Amino acid sequence: EVQRLSDFMLVELTNKLRPLGDPSLLAEVSQRVLAVQQRGDEANAATADLLNRSRALNTLGEVLMEKARLAEAKGSFDAADRIASAALKRAPSSTAAISEAGNTAYWLGYYHFSRGEHRKADEYWRRYLDHTGDLLRLEPERREWLVERSYALNNLGTLAQNQGHSDEAIAHFRASAALKRHALRQRPDDATLRYELIDTLSWISSAEQTQGQLHSAAAGIAEQIAMLRDLLDSHPDALAWERRLATSLRRNAAVALYLGHTDDARRMLDECVARFDSLLPRSPDKRVWRRDLAHALLDRADLSRIASNTGAAIADLQRAETLLASLRTEDQGHAEWQRLDAVIRARLAALQSRPDGETEALKDLHLLIESSPEDIAGYAALSQHLIIRGHRRAAAGETMPAEDDFARARTLLSKYASTSRDPSLLALWAQAHLLAGLDATDALVRLRSAGYRHPEFSWHLDAPVPHEPRSSDDTATTTVRSPRPASSTSPAGN
Repeated sequence: EVQRLSDFMLVELTNKLRPLGDPSLLAEVSQRVLAVQQRGDEANAATADLLNRSRALNTLGEVLMEKARLAEAKGSFDAADRIASAALKRAPSSTAAISEAGNTAYWLGYYHFSRGEHRKADEYWRRYLDHTGDLLRLEPERREWLVERSYALNNLGTLAQNQGHSDEAIAHFRASAALKRHALRQRPDDATLRYELIDTLSWISSAEQTQGQLHSAAAGIAEQIAMLRDLLDSHPDALAWERRLATSLRRNAAVALYLGHTDDARRMLDECVARFDSLLPRSPDKRVWRRDLAHALLDRADLSRIASNTGAAIADLQRAETLLASLRTEDQGHAEWQRLDAVIRARLAALQSRPDGETEALKDLHLLIESSPEDIAGYAALSQHLIIRGHRRAAAGETMPAEDDFARARTLLSKYASTSRDPSLLALWAQAHLLAGLDATDALVRLRSAGYRHPEFSWHLDAPVPHEPRSSDDTATTTVRSPRPASSTSPAGN
């Protein structure tokens, strides 16, 4: 009876609770199960009881990750992995044991991914993929294993995307979407699975964006937003799904801005912020959602700055900084959160003319690169702010410091941007050259081909480009020079 109750609480009940977006409920379920399951000796426990202990520990770790308590989450995942491995050793042909071993591999991979440790994440997520293969060999058409395999492929696609391997990422995402569609044919009314398909489709759109397929990405995200609105109409209490709608609006706003559709971008960001303002009071423990709102406020501050509304930009940045204040003390190594905090502080210091604050934030971004050298977003964030500072220094007549900033940005970006199709990287790469009087013909051609029309960069794209590109080391002549004061432009993207 205890085992059946534990099975229900850790599988059926938790699956119903997740869309509600309340981590405290999941934590209570896992703690109650552990209180019962940990009374006995592990060595003498039944295999089914071991699996429930592992499930409870993974669920507890999931909640701790949501709360940015990474060190505690890692301890929970390690314990789950040890117990699941023991259960699998006892019952190597048990689909329940194989599934739980894959689950622990997923969470350990997610922990390392959150810290920017991509090699370790890849190791665990490939182990997870292997376990899903074992499940499908035992039961080839079982819907749960088709979906599990799709999750594993999605994870590897996300990792490839973050490492700049967009072709590999799209291949993983498309394979994942195909498996989810296969599973949906078995159960077409499964709203949760339909939501997860939308999530995978969103990753395909993200990968298309980094390949410079901006119009295709915009169309895909718009379709996903419409699908999410339909789901929420029939499931209005699914807060996690509403959060996905809000983040999709933010992503679509970014693509709209790349295409030069400033008004559309503003409208989508306003709705995104409004939705998070409604969500957070209903789920105050969701620290990840506070981070999401801070991202949206940063993006909206950029739009206000473009419109020369410095006051509105500062207000959004100050609010974002306040949102992240507690995360700054609670965080235990989440690389993305630390980077976002540093970016917001740097942007705010630049607008408030506080060079010391900007320098401190730039140092923090540099330290993050050193600790997570495979994190492309870290290189882009630091490069962007070096370009912003270079603008200001050039406008003040500080030629040599400005040139140093532009040169450092080029060095940081050289590993990724010189051959990239990602418009956000290409725009930074081009600016770091053009503002230093260097040639950026190839990047400009790729940006034009992508339809990139960011309002702060379109003047570069409108300038004539020679047929034969010059070397970026040739400082004697300039293919394109800025016709504006250096302080009036700043790089696109985050």
